[in-house]
Amino acid sequence: MRVSFYKTGIKNLDNGVEITLVAEGEANIARLRELAAAHFNSGEKLDKACPAGIPGTKTAVEETDGGVKITITGRSPTEAKEIQAAAAAACKKGESGAKRAFKTYVCPMGEYQSSKPGKCPKCGMELEEKK
Repeated sequence: MRVSFYKTGIKNLDNGVEITLVAEGEANIARLRELAAAHFNSGEKLDKACPAGIPGTKTAVEETDGGVKITITGRSPTEAKEIQAAAAAACKKGESGAKRAFKTYVCPMGEYQSSKPGKCPKCGMELEEKK
């Protein structure tokens, strides 16, 4: 299942960034919240292109009326600048305000799901995109 959302804002903080994502429709909002929580709180190693993938970051996901607010912070001014640069690059890549979609990948055995392709850590099978 894909969820369409609008990236409505990236706000720089003294120690990192705050990213707000909003979806349209109750089902999309619920799915956006689920996927954001799974992606940012999974403990999976995130890509360094993702601001939360920078070593030493702390991430919090908070539900809002229309979606989620993700706060990504670092322990030092250097880490904060890295987080802000990664968020700005991700914003440019995704064209802020443009419609984007989350993808979900699932184990064929139904044991695991992820926001990224790869292998199931439980059974080793290749994850498949959930339609």
